[in-house]
Amino acid sequence: MFPLAVVVAESENKSSWIWFLENLVSALGRCSGMVFISDRQKGLLEAVKKVAPANEHRFCMRHFYANFKLGGFKGKDEKDAIWGAACAYTQQGFQEKMDELKALNEAVHKWMLDQNAQNWARWQFSGLAKSAVIVNNLAKSFNEMIMVARDKPIVTMLEMIKRQFMVRFQERLQYVQKFKGPLCPSIHKNLRGIKKWARGCQCLYSRGRLFEVFNELKTYLVDLDNCTCTCRRWDLRGIPCIHGVAAIYTDKGKPENYVHEFYHTAPTLGLGTDRSTLFLISQCGYK
Repeated sequence: MFPLAVVVAESENKSSWIWFLENLVSALGRCSGMVFISDRQKGLLEAVKKVAPANEHRFCMRHFYANFKLGGFKGKDEKDAIWGAACAYTQQGFQEKMDELKALNEAVHKWMLDQNAQNWARWQFSGLAKSAVIVNNLAKSFNEMIMVARDKPIVTMLEMIKRQFMVRFQERLQYVQKFKGPLCPSIHKNLRGIKKWARGCQCLYSRGRLFEVFNELKTYLVDLDNCTCTCRRWDLRGIPCIHGVAAIYTDKGKPENYVHEFYHTAPTLGLGTDRSTLFLISQCGYK
């Protein structure tokens, strides 16, 4: 998490959000790859549509499900099907969960269909942010971090928050500097686990740098030049999936070189990485 901006406004309303987003977009520059994730706060929804209508806007699934419960739908089976549909990386996986939901409760199924799946279904995300998150827990963590400062006068509050940032930035910098690998620590750990699971895959050359990978009676197509796999995990996360790692090893490559540049400890030109500048805005939607 890297906080980009802090604003003090009279309330969370449409005009405040528009003012804030206009200043944010002006400071960052209009980037087509900027992705917003929020709690569907009404004023914020309208503000994003007005200020950044072409940008991807995801809904936090935790808040999305809370709205679902307000409609009177509280069954555990329905909850599992909804979360399964939201977390599915492919259209097939999404449809399977939606069919399961329809068999459980047609009213809930209809309610879900009335919501724009582009905002909450992972399989419809573009992959620009190289993040598959469907909850804005980062924003919640940030909100809790500044809780002590929030009841202070404005100038004192901002000074306290600034100092918290300074301490956090320095602590994280020192932590990363101790790590000698090419990838960020959590990504290194994640990739290490993926490598172990990749051992169970069978991989065949197709043509060029395309591979067919077989795993659990399913076939996946991996394109090493474009860093994609038909399971879509690699596409969305920027980290090779187990099928991608199997193909990389078959091609005599190193999986670390195929991790997106975002997750390297220093700028690098990893094989097949995209060097475009993108932003994931996770803090919107909290007081």
